[in-house]
Amino acid sequence: MLRLIAVLLAAVSFAAAQPKWSGNRLLDAVPFPSSIGLYKPGQGYPKDFDQRKAEEYFRRVNAKVAGLVKDTVRKWQLAGLQ
Repeated sequence: MLRLIAVLLAAVSFAAAQPKWSGNRLLDAVPFPSSIGLYKPGQGYPKDFDQRKAEEYFRRVNAKVAGLVKDTVRKWQLAGLQ
């Protein structure tokens, strides 16, 4: 069950990052995950990082994903899937 939840979390995270242009999942652009090469010291870091805002964002994203997972598992249980 934990592996299933981990896969679901990965799918939710990936799906949340997808652009919603066409309304047709087959036509939406899908970014391919890859590493990003940074060549200068400090390159890529936010210029106005706020620890409080980052923690709030982290908390809210985790709460949203947890809610989606719990709702999905609840629906699976209602459907008789264990």
